[in-house]
Amino acid sequence: MLLVFPCSESKRLARNVGEQSFALGETESFLDSLSPRYREIVASAREKFSQELSDELALSLNRYNGHFYRAPGLRKIIAIHIRTKAGSALIISGAYRAVTPSEPISQLLEPLPALPPKQLLPSHRVGIRV
Repeated sequence: MLLVFPCSESKRLARNVGEQSFALGETESFLDSLSPRYREIVASAREKFSQELSDELALSLNRYNGHFYRAPGLRKIIAIHIRTKAGSALIISGAYRAVTPSEPISQLLEPLPALPPKQLLPSHRVGIRV
Protein backbone atom coordinates (compact mmCIF):
# COMPACT_ATOMS: atom_id res chain seq x y z
CA MET A 1 0.00 0.00 0.00
CA LEU A 2 1.33 3.43 -0.96
CA LEU A 3 0.64 6.20 1.57
CA VAL A 4 0.83 9.74 0.21
CA PHE A 5 1.06 12.78 2.46
CA PRO A 6 1.37 16.51 1.84
CA CYS A 7 4.41 18.41 3.02
CA SER A 8 3.95 21.07 5.65
CA GLU A 9 4.60 24.79 5.64
CA SER A 10 5.67 24.42 9.27
CA LYS A 11 9.10 22.82 9.56
CA ARG A 12 11.51 22.15 12.38
CA LEU A 13 15.12 23.25 12.25
CA ALA A 14 17.54 20.32 12.11
CA ARG A 15 18.79 21.04 15.62
CA ASN A 16 15.19 20.89 16.95
CA VAL A 17 14.18 17.63 15.28
CA GLY A 18 15.10 15.38 18.20
CA GLU A 19 15.02 11.63 17.71
CA GLN A 20 15.03 10.60 14.06
CA SER A 21 12.40 8.11 12.86
CA PHE A 22 14.92 6.15 10.79
CA ALA A 23 18.57 5.17 11.26
CA LEU A 24 21.17 6.24 8.72
CA GLY A 25 21.14 2.84 6.98
CA GLU A 26 17.37 3.01 6.58
CA THR A 27 17.27 6.19 4.53
CA GLU A 28 16.20 6.03 0.90
CA SER A 29 15.61 8.65 -1.75
CA PHE A 30 12.54 9.04 -3.94
CA LEU A 31 14.99 9.43 -6.83
CA ASP A 32 16.12 5.81 -6.31
CA SER A 33 12.64 4.59 -7.29
CA LEU A 34 12.67 6.36 -10.67
CA SER A 35 13.97 5.27 -14.04
CA PRO A 36 17.14 7.14 -15.11
CA ARG A 37 15.15 9.40 -17.46
CA TYR A 38 12.65 10.50 -14.82
CA ARG A 39 15.33 10.69 -12.13
CA GLU A 40 17.05 13.34 -14.24
CA ILE A 41 13.78 15.29 -14.71
CA VAL A 42 12.95 15.35 -10.99
CA ALA A 43 16.56 16.06 -9.98
CA SER A 44 16.57 18.99 -12.41
CA ALA A 45 13.30 20.31 -10.94
CA ARG A 46 14.78 20.03 -7.42
CA GLU A 47 17.89 21.85 -8.56
CA LYS A 48 15.79 24.98 -9.19
CA PHE A 49 15.47 25.40 -5.42
CA SER A 50 18.94 24.25 -4.34
CA GLN A 51 20.17 27.80 -3.74
CA GLU A 52 17.23 28.47 -1.43
CA LEU A 53 18.05 25.56 0.90
CA SER A 54 20.10 25.46 4.08
CA ASP A 55 22.85 22.88 4.37
CA GLU A 56 21.42 21.33 7.55
CA LEU A 57 19.69 18.04 6.74
CA ALA A 58 16.91 16.28 8.64
CA LEU A 59 14.71 13.37 7.59
CA SER A 60 11.56 14.66 5.88
CA LEU A 61 9.26 12.82 8.30
CA ASN A 62 10.95 14.62 11.19
CA ARG A 63 11.45 17.97 9.44
CA TYR A 64 7.77 18.61 8.63
CA ASN A 65 5.87 19.87 11.64
CA GLY A 66 2.36 20.96 10.63
CA HIS A 67 -0.79 19.81 12.47
CA PHE A 68 -0.87 16.52 10.55
CA TYR A 69 2.71 15.63 11.50
CA ARG A 70 2.18 16.49 15.16
CA ALA A 71 -0.58 13.88 15.56
CA PRO A 72 0.41 11.61 18.47
CA GLY A 73 2.26 8.53 17.25
CA LEU A 74 2.00 9.39 13.54
CA ARG A 75 5.74 9.37 12.83
CA LYS A 76 6.13 6.04 14.64
CA ILE A 77 3.22 4.47 12.71
CA ILE A 78 4.64 5.60 9.35
CA ALA A 79 8.10 4.27 10.25
CA ILE A 80 6.63 0.90 11.26
CA HIS A 81 4.57 0.79 8.04
CA ILE A 82 7.77 1.17 6.01
CA ARG A 83 10.04 -1.03 8.14
CA THR A 84 7.61 -3.96 8.15
CA LYS A 85 7.26 -3.69 4.37
CA ALA A 86 3.50 -3.13 4.74
CA GLY A 87 3.95 -0.57 1.99
CA SER A 88 5.67 2.58 0.90
CA ALA A 89 5.09 6.25 1.62
CA LEU A 90 5.70 9.50 -0.24
CA ILE A 91 5.50 13.09 0.86
CA ILE A 92 4.56 15.54 -1.89
CA SER A 93 6.75 18.62 -1.59
CA GLY A 94 6.86 21.94 -3.39
CA ALA A 95 10.65 22.18 -3.46
CA TYR A 96 11.54 18.49 -3.70
CA ARG A 97 8.48 17.33 -5.73
CA ALA A 98 8.29 14.07 -3.78
CA VAL A 99 10.38 12.62 -0.97
CA THR A 100 10.34 9.44 1.07
CA PRO A 101 9.75 9.86 4.81
CA SER A 102 13.33 8.71 5.42
CA GLU A 103 14.88 11.07 2.87
CA PRO A 104 17.16 13.77 4.30
CA ILE A 105 16.02 17.24 3.23
CA SER A 106 17.14 20.80 3.88
CA GLN A 107 15.19 23.70 5.30
CA LEU A 108 14.02 26.31 2.79
CA LEU A 109 15.59 29.64 3.61
CA GLU A 110 12.56 31.51 2.19
CA PRO A 111 8.96 30.33 1.64
CA LEU A 112 8.23 29.04 -1.85
CA PRO A 113 6.45 31.42 -4.18
CA ALA A 114 2.90 30.45 -5.06
CA LEU A 115 3.12 28.65 -8.40
CA PRO A 116 0.41 27.06 -10.51
CA PRO A 117 0.52 23.23 -10.25
CA LYS A 118 1.71 22.92 -13.86
CA GLN A 119 4.93 24.72 -12.91
CA LEU A 120 5.57 22.58 -9.83
CA LEU A 121 5.64 19.18 -11.53
CA PRO A 122 6.89 17.96 -14.90
CA SER A 123 4.09 17.96 -17.44
CA HIS A 124 4.54 14.29 -18.31
CA ARG A 125 3.99 11.16 -16.31
CA VAL A 126 6.69 9.95 -13.94
CA GLY A 127 7.05 6.19 -13.57
CA ILE A 128 7.45 5.17 -9.93
CA ARG A 129 8.46 1.71 -8.80
CA VAL A 130 7.01 0.77 -5.42
